[in-house]
Amino acid sequence: MGAVALYVIHRWALPTELLRGWFHDVLFLPAAMPWFMGLERLIGLRRDDDYPSAGEMAVYFIVWSIAVEGIGPMFWKSATSDVRDVLAYAAGALICWLAWGRSHPLGTADAEK
Repeated sequence: MGAVALYVIHRWALPTELLRGWFHDVLFLPAAMPWFMGLERLIGLRRDDDYPSAGEMAVYFIVWSIAVEGIGPMFWKSATSDVRDVLAYAAGALICWLAWGRSHPLGTADAEK
């Protein structure tokens, strides 16, 4: 929720070009993961509401990076591929995983079981 709030504040309350690109890229996975996990739960791909594992974060990071930085520029002329964006996605994924997994060393709720 914090990532979503930061995005909304930066996007509409404090619109500045200074941090627009990479700031939004860092915030993407922390803001999107709850939605992705909820959708997985809804369609039966996820059995619980545990924290995302490092593997889950890695899958979403890889899929998003390939889709947006690899495939996207082939279909949209305004899209460009930038390795710095991929680094920003990685930073967001790491921040997200560390924030959710700080009480669980492996990033999952069943790590202590």
